Parts: sequence; structure tokens; C-alpha cells
Amino acid sequence: MAADFDQGGARATAIDTHAHVYPAWYLDRLEETGVDPDSTRIARGPGTDSTGQDLAERFRWMDRAGVDLQVLAVTPQIPSGPDAASSLAAARGINDHYADLVRDNPDRFLAYGTLPLPHIR
Repeated sequence: MAADFDQGGARATAIDTHAHVYPAWYLDRLEETGVDPDSTRIARGPGTDSTGQDLAERFRWMDRAGVDLQVLAVTPQIPSGPDAASSLAAARGINDHYADLVRDNPDRFLAYGTLPLPHIR
């Protein structure tokens, strides 16, 4: 359990606003849209995926660090390939996945959405 911080008798929530989850399928999809694999390689590290094992380890790390909640962001692995349709599909896929993570773990995650830049109207 995360640490308690006394704020005038009330417990404060520790929020990590710079957190990432990069499922392998999403990074694969980015590469399929034309994103350079060299740019996605760094995001394929241990604990960055959203498997049950990865999430369990993430929650242990969060608890040890006293972090209650993480705000997930896909940056810098944004869906910005050269093809608009593929980039939009990647954006929808990761936004839906982040929404599922938040729905399934509302006490641990919030998330920013992403856009398929520059392919917007």
C-alpha cells in the first residue's frame, strides 16, 4: 500500500503524471505504419507492456515508491506514421486500450488520449 502523507489530517494522493504503458502489439502496429523501429526499441523494456505480469510488477513498484496513481501517456510513441488511416487505427487502438486499463484499475490509472498527428481535421 502506498505511503500516507499528512495534509492537515487528510491523506494526500501521490500521483505519477509521467508514466507509460507500451503493449507490444501497439509498438508493432506503429512500426507497420512506418514508424522507425529504432524509435520504438527503447519502449520495449521490461515492465512496459500491459500483461498481467507487467501490471502486477508495476503495482508493486508503485507501492514501494508510495505512488497511488499513474497518469498514462503514449508519448513519445505517438501514432504519427505517414499513412493517415493506419495512424488513426493505431490511435484508436491505444486509446481504447488505455480506457480499458483505467476502467479495470480505476484506483491505479488515469490516462491521456492521443491523436494521430498530423492526420487530423
